[in-house]
Amino acid sequence: MLRSAIASVANAIGGVMTVSFIVTTIPVMLAYWLLPRKYAALFALLFTSLLWGLFEATQGLNVPTILAQAIIRGWIGFAVLYYGDMLALVAFVAVESFLISIGTFASHPILLVCLGAVLFLVVVLGGIAYQKNAPEAVSEADYKPDFLSLLEENERMHQEIAAAKSVQQKLLPRSLPTFDSVVVSAACIPAYEVGGDYYDFFPLDDKRLGVLIGDVSGKGISAAFYITLAKGVIVSQVRNVGSPSDVLHRVNSLLYGVMERGKFVSMIYGIYDTHSREFSFSNAGHNPLVVRRVNGEMQTISAKGMAIGLDKGERFERAVTTASVTLEKGDCILLYTDGVTEAMNTNHAEYGEERMMQAVQAAPLNAADIVSAALADVRKFAGKAHQHDDITLVALQAV
Repeated sequence: MLRSAIASVANAIGGVMTVSFIVTTIPVMLAYWLLPRKYAALFALLFTSLLWGLFEATQGLNVPTILAQAIIRGWIGFAVLYYGDMLALVAFVAVESFLISIGTFASHPILLVCLGAVLFLVVVLGGIAYQKNAPEAVSEADYKPDFLSLLEENERMHQEIAAAKSVQQKLLPRSLPTFDSVVVSAACIPAYEVGGDYYDFFPLDDKRLGVLIGDVSGKGISAAFYITLAKGVIVSQVRNVGSPSDVLHRVNSLLYGVMERGKFVSMIYGIYDTHSREFSFSNAGHNPLVVRRVNGEMQTISAKGMAIGLDKGERFERAVTTASVTLEKGDCILLYTDGVTEAMNTNHAEYGEERMMQAVQAAPLNAADIVSAALADVRKFAGKAHQHDDITLVALQAV
């Protein structure tokens, strides 16, 4: 009698429980391993029900019973594993195996009562414990590897930088202005995805063209932010009547209050009169402009100035004045940022103003060729060295 009872228990544990555990777990594991996540749950349900159906078919049951039990056991087993954990699944398998094997315990009523009482007690205590100590919600961050989080963070940063680059490119003129008596050309090459250089053209009326070039101290995202801010302020001021120095005075007054101390913007703003061919300009701490004459003569022309953002008002207004230069037909003016003259080669030697002047003097005398020649000469000098600062050139030619 005792031997028979032990055999029944061994059969329930070693046979039915093992089969039940395998049929419940294997389809789920295969589904989530081999299939895309959106299809895995459906496949796991169908495969689990199919395996249960094959198992039930060995028990000599009719087809409706096989289908009903297969679906019920498959879905309940999957739900326990999906919403619970492995311990919950073991408890489910134990109860299920007892119910499946209950017929073999019929001749051992005492054993049947004892096993039923134990399983009932386990289920009740488990339910009470679950209600009082519900498992904590597990977030993705609890099990995600650090390297994966880092990759996702890098991807997010790349997307944000790409968006910033797209916005900054839209700050630059989409097309160059066209006047009968002046031709302009420009190029802007940031050292990183985004930069702090800026140029713009402002057709003020049918004979006057505003020309601007600027450079924010620093590079990268910070410089890009300040040049975007400066763009909005400048556009709001250039349309007002006034000399170039008046415009820069107002721009400095507006930017000084919002710029971080230590940050500054160097800038040249000039107005070209297409009738008189006079270029009047103000220099706020920027590089001098270069003039190439038709006769081959080269000039550098500077004006007093202080960078925007260094002083609140009075010193800046005294420092920034207006100068002018008159062009003959064919003469060309070149504006540039210090990323040109301070470009370095692999030996850490600087390109310098003298080399730039030679490249400009040797170039064909038109605005586009002067910009292209200067840019090509800088790149040739730098060679394989990394570009460490933004490069911007603007050329203006009287025709």
